[in-house]
Amino acid sequence: MAIFSAEKESSGNNSKSELTPTVIGNCDTVVGEIRSETDVFIDGKFKGDIYAKKTISVITGGNVDGTFNADKMVISGKVQGVVRANQVVIKSGGYFEGEMAYRILIIEENGWFEGNCTLLKEDIIIEDRTGSGSTKDAASA
Repeated sequence: MAIFSAEKESSGNNSKSELTPTVIGNCDTVVGEIRSETDVFIDGKFKGDIYAKKTISVITGGNVDGTFNADKMVISGKVQGVVRANQVVIKSGGYFEGEMAYRILIIEENGWFEGNCTLLKEDIIIEDRTGSGSTKDAASA
């Protein structure tokens, strides 16, 4: 079952509490676009685009294909496509194939990277959830 980001209701007061992360479980297959203010955890299959203001984590059983924009991307499973993040970590056993733009890249022993990469000159910023914003960076500046 996929759980999409939603604000938790606070009990007894009007203050906003912590947001629920987006989770794609190990039995789930999701196709489409996700725009999230929170962390995104993928243990199943995903094809499409993800824009996350926080971390996208592809768990060991996760298999994703698409375009991924986030503050941080942690790869323990299989990722194919385009990644744009301030920090990318490819864990031991993690696999990445495609194009990557990053500020910090960490590849652990037995992590796999195949493709092209670009070092960003400035941090990227995921602007909004409405679809009207875009990622900003100075990769080509």
